[in-house]
Amino acid sequence: MCVYMPTNYGDENSRELYMDCLGKLHAMMYDSDMIHTLIAGDFNCSPGSRFFDKFKSFCDDNNMVVSDISRLSNVHTYVSDDGMKMSWVDHVLATRSLDAIIGDINILDNVIVSDHKPVSFCLNCSCKNVTANADARESSVSWLPCWQQCDESTVMNYQYRLDKLLQAVDVPWYLLSDLQANCDVSVIHKFYQDMLSCVSQAMYDTVPVCKSTITHFNVPGWNTYVKEKHDVAREAYINWASYGKPKIGTMFENMKRSRALFKLALRYRKNHIDEMKADASADMLMDKDCCKFWNQVYKIGNNKAAEHVGSIGDVSGSENVSEMWKKYFEKLYSAKTDSEHQHLFKNKLLNCTMDINDLLFTIHDITVAVGKQKMQKAAGPDGSLYLWMS
Repeated sequence: MCVYMPTNYGDENSRELYMDCLGKLHAMMYDSDMIHTLIAGDFNCSPGSRFFDKFKSFCDDNNMVVSDISRLSNVHTYVSDDGMKMSWVDHVLATRSLDAIIGDINILDNVIVSDHKPVSFCLNCSCKNVTANADARESSVSWLPCWQQCDESTVMNYQYRLDKLLQAVDVPWYLLSDLQANCDVSVIHKFYQDMLSCVSQAMYDTVPVCKSTITHFNVPGWNTYVKEKHDVAREAYINWASYGKPKIGTMFENMKRSRALFKLALRYRKNHIDEMKADASADMLMDKDCCKFWNQVYKIGNNKAAEHVGSIGDVSGSENVSEMWKKYFEKLYSAKTDSEHQHLFKNKLLNCTMDINDLLFTIHDITVAVGKQKMQKAAGPDGSLYLWMS
């Protein structure tokens, strides 16, 4: 997490604000159920300062280590504009498991970005299951095939490319020709995956792609209540900074006033976000756009659903949770499990007489079945779309 803690103005109000932020951080850590936590940013707290005791108590209560203080000494991360005041207020907090792999913490004195100096550090760990690909269409989920832009020529190119790729697939003819042969699941699985790879490759080679507009950083009410004040505050700050950040004068007052109005609008948006979402849904209904209206209602109703489970029972971490469920279902559906119902099922299969010829289906049957499917449905677990086959 990245933090920006309240500033110490020497009064009781600033102390209460600081304690309130520490309490929120503690609640976030408690609710997340995460084993490893790292918090970095401007804590507005230097060794020996007014808030340092509270800051140290927060670290001890949450079993965290101030990694920069344990490795550096006699440094400063903040320098006032007049150069008269210097303090060490930016810190890196980590749980003891993460602190053990933190290395190379440095204060970058040669980088000037604000009145604070950047703090850099390295985590000596390996990132598993992370791959990079130069082709953004294949590696990024934000690029999707845009079948609506396909004309007749594009479809013909897709079909031609797919035919060429499918001709190179090794077909297990011995399984298809002899229906009585023992079924080799691995061979069938490989045959299926090879066909899907051909379809996917043909699509990426011929079908145009479009960038997905889905984002988790939408700010409801921004354009209506905040954007204009943000633009004014940004322009006022740039003008004030270009004149050397004076502490008095028209530019200084304009900068302060515009920033205060922007923060007030942002706070208003945060406190009335549910009303803004309801107003947006009502506008869609007034425009008689039922599809957008119900999509908005669905998003509002499901935005609090957890996308990933970080902890189940005594197990924490996505890999450990996945391994727990894997073992559970392996035990549940294990082929080694012998039961009375299993024997009954096998006996019924052995005593059942079936005519294999009645089970055959033709290419025409497959074509008719595919044609009855809805084309705009989402892909299944294997990523295949009916649009590819249509």
